[in-house]
Amino acid sequence: MRRIKTLFGTVLAITASALFLAGCSNSPKPEESATAFLNAYLSADYATAAAMCTEELSAFLNESVKEFEALPDSVKSIIKRHTSYMTPHVDSIARTGSQDTLVVCYTIVKNDPADTLATGTAEQLINSRLSIVKEGEEWKVAALNEI
Repeated sequence: MRRIKTLFGTVLAITASALFLAGCSNSPKPEESATAFLNAYLSADYATAAAMCTEELSAFLNESVKEFEALPDSVKSIIKRHTSYMTPHVDSIARTGSQDTLVVCYTIVKNDPADTLATGTAEQLINSRLSIVKEGEEWKVAALNEI
């Protein structure tokens, strides 16, 4: 009987340790991955944003960057200034049919001091969504504005 209790205690300790270590994983959570992508994208750090995407979306984003880079510096500066006031907030995450695919609904809050003076409000809301997929230990952005 004592041997069974010892064996049970050992199994319980190993199971608890495994669960604790699994919870301490260094792999990013879906919300963290989506927020990091949106922050990089909004700050015009397109190389970082593309690295957080699947191969297909990364290729599309890199093509779009070429078009952005072809704009006059004055236009790029205006775009960067306006996006610098934008902050993403993840509203919800839902599983699709696949265990490794999630839809992230998010809001981008724009807090531009010039808007505050003109309208009396500090926020403009943009609601959208993106899909992320699990690739290995990472969550990668697979699609924008899609389910």
